[in-house]
Amino acid sequence: PEVFVDTMGSAPTYLVARYLMGCRVGCYVHYPTISTDMLKLVQRRETSYNNRAFISKSAVLSRAKLMYYHFLAAAYGVAGRASHATMVNSSWTRGHISEIWGESPMPFIVFPPCNTDNLRGIELLDREDLIISLGQFRPEKNHSLQIHAMAALRTKDPTTKARLVIIGSCRNEGDEARVAAVREEITLLGLEECVQVRVNVPWAELKDHWLRRAKIGLHTMVNEHFGINIVEFMAAGVVPI
Repeated sequence: PEVFVDTMGSAPTYLVARYLMGCRVGCYVHYPTISTDMLKLVQRRETSYNNRAFISKSAVLSRAKLMYYHFLAAAYGVAGRASHATMVNSSWTRGHISEIWGESPMPFIVFPPCNTDNLRGIELLDREDLIISLGQFRPEKNHSLQIHAMAALRTKDPTTKARLVIIGSCRNEGDEARVAAVREEITLLGLEECVQVRVNVPWAELKDHWLRRAKIGLHTMVNEHFGINIVEFMAAGVVPI
């Protein structure tokens, strides 16, 4: 082929396509394989979903992981620079790609297409004291923080009528286990009356029952590369936090 375009984030293939096959290479990057935020996280020895406690608590393991990450970032940069034209989905992604791949050529921001026609027609009136969270049940979404935020709100204002509904989809058994952990945490904190979990909600129900009634959309992922749920919140008149 004369042109090779990657949208899956497989940077090593750019080297093959450009230097072995002689292709013009283009790519659309949704999320960098490694970012400077990941390097800083390990350097600070901070525990996270992608930096387990047994590593962050060990100086030796943290140093070894940091060396590995620096090697991976260097290799990722070499592969990325084989692209003739690079597109990214947000300014956040462009910042990280530019830092690792370089700015020559500067990546173009091309926002993902988001059809919001059905959501923009939702009325802004008659909203309830309802907070909704929308996203897959993955570790980086940090649903635990949402639950603890609700517990803190109830402690500060026991009379509040605010409710939190955590809405998300399950892809596999791992996601189902995370849903069970979320429900267990809700029970342990005594929040069954004000926090609810809804799994694999149909679009009609999401639009007409939840987005139409909510005032606030809660999102707790750190280093979000785009966040289509935030776009949906804003289009439906739900204030994102």
